[in-house]
Amino acid sequence: KILANQLDRLGVPLAETGLVLASEVRAAVAGAVGNAIFSATAEHDDLTVYDLESALRAAQKLASSPLANRLVNITIGITQSLVCVGAPALLYRTELGDYLNTACSTPKNFDVANAYGAAIGLIRVSSSTTVSAPRRGLFRVHTNDPETFYDLSEAKEFAEIQAKNDLTEKMYIAGASNFTFSYNWDIKEVNVEGRQLFIEGLLKAEAEGAPY
Repeated sequence: KILANQLDRLGVPLAETGLVLASEVRAAVAGAVGNAIFSATAEHDDLTVYDLESALRAAQKLASSPLANRLVNITIGITQSLVCVGAPALLYRTELGDYLNTACSTPKNFDVANAYGAAIGLIRVSSSTTVSAPRRGLFRVHTNDPETFYDLSEAKEFAEIQAKNDLTEKMYIAGASNFTFSYNWDIKEVNVEGRQLFIEGLLKAEAEGAPY
């Protein structure tokens, strides 16, 4: 009620009543969760972001127009039902089901499912390191203290070592004991007179392990 009575920049209360504001908040949460689910399901179905956004805009635009004047009916939803977990699941599952045009249920102990999953799940942390080429034959690794090398393989090795040290510290802070590392390089090169010229390299490193 207190928040609903707050005035916006035009001097108008944010909502008529506390109940109206609460409903708007639940709808906003359901919309945000629903959009994330739409994005994941669209990717599964090989739809582009543009395809998804176009369908959502069309459906929302028609939903706001008078039904008697419509000649087109467009709805968007998912084909599978949802199981909602987390402490606030009961608050937004109805709005979420309406938004996605599907059934949403909450299992027993739904309110502690996220905490349980976090306790038994894996811990993952990641980092990114850039290697640039200020000039031909020179490779600079951009860390807290940038280092320069004359050999690309040495620069990449140094970047991986620094990433490993950084991730190790983060994993211990996050509560992991035993963990593994993976490294993925995205190298950008151009062909100059038949020779590959290094432009930039981006290292994406990730550590994964179980909590204590």
